[in-house]
Amino acid sequence: MLVLWIAVVVLVAWVVRHETNEIFDSGLKETAQRILPLADAQLSPGHKTIFLDPVPHDEYLSYQVVNAKKEVLLRSHNAPENAYDVPLDAGLHERGGQVFCVEGNAENSLFVVIAESAGHRTSTIKDTLIFLTLPLIVLIPFTGVLVWWSVRRAQESIFSLGAELTARSSHDLHPVNNNILPRELISLGEAINSLLYRLQIALESERNFSANSAHELRTPIAAALAQLDVLKTDLHGDSLSRAEEAKLMLKKLENMTVKLLQLARAESGVALNLIPVELNGIMKMLVREFEIRKASRINFECDESEVWIKGDVDAVGIAIQNLLENAMKYATPNSMVEILLSSNGVLEIQNDCDPVPSDKIGLIRQRFGRVDASQSGSGIGLSIVETIVSQCNGSLQIKSPCYTNHRGFSVTVCFETTNKDVGLC
Repeated sequence: MLVLWIAVVVLVAWVVRHETNEIFDSGLKETAQRILPLADAQLSPGHKTIFLDPVPHDEYLSYQVVNAKKEVLLRSHNAPENAYDVPLDAGLHERGGQVFCVEGNAENSLFVVIAESAGHRTSTIKDTLIFLTLPLIVLIPFTGVLVWWSVRRAQESIFSLGAELTARSSHDLHPVNNNILPRELISLGEAINSLLYRLQIALESERNFSANSAHELRTPIAAALAQLDVLKTDLHGDSLSRAEEAKLMLKKLENMTVKLLQLARAESGVALNLIPVELNGIMKMLVREFEIRKASRINFECDESEVWIKGDVDAVGIAIQNLLENAMKYATPNSMVEILLSSNGVLEIQNDCDPVPSDKIGLIRQRFGRVDASQSGSGIGLSIVETIVSQCNGSLQIKSPCYTNHRGFSVTVCFETTNKDVGLC
């Protein structure tokens, strides 16, 4: 727009200059032709130079009436006493930036020389250009602000759509609000909603399948374990050892079904029900349970004060239980599992074990990812923990080695702390 406006100003300046020259040239000729007959009638042979306009005032034009010898017979108050240095030829002449018009009578005995003020035409064109350019100085910034405001206003709906899509997760796939979109983007919003709907159906089908499969497996597994216990009373020798192996495999299968149920609960968004949860009490209960049930060696350090975090009590319990199970399972035999809970909601669990290679850290955070496939375990414990922690607006960090002797494995969970009465009625 700026370039276009400048081009228009240049074009207008050229037209104004051309037209101004024509008008001024015509005005000079008309003025000379008016003065010549008056001067010819008034002057007589031997007439002395007089002033026809004795009162000084500002004029753009000055004139002289001269004879063939360039003797000044008449002149305006602002004309010099000596004749203008122009040839006495009828027409327009330019000298030193001034334009002169010469008109003579039929006998070429009397001439009128009209002089235009130096720079008068340039000043006129310059003033015209200034008044053409001044609006540009105001209009261009105003137009820039107007365009910026208009574009930003048009983009608000796009930004709102982007913000809504950014906030979506596998637990929040409700349709976007098409009412905030301009008419041109409604079809895009409808396509996005159709995609979200299909994605929601697929995710729900996957979760329902995992949950239902795990739930349906628990009953026959429990029945098979009971039958094996009865059968073992009638077996001896190799048959008894094979029955023990079968029972061990069923135990692993039972553990896998429990993990799948926990994963299904975590994926269903159970931890999104953020209410105040007292973490210190949950930790003490779980530590005491593991010490009794698994005869584990645990060193639990915490403040006596309560630590309230945002979360769901069942989901937080599932996450911590999985962390403790992993710490016990992979710790060096007879080593101590160290647990530290700080008042700002940071929970750190460490155990002594062979360090996990750095390239395997990302693997064990994935579902069914394990450092050594030959080891026991479902491979989904950390995935369950990370899903629940993220739903509680927390973070999970893994470090290995964590001790100065280049051994050990450490998991640090940072929960979002809150007050006891926040969110409670």
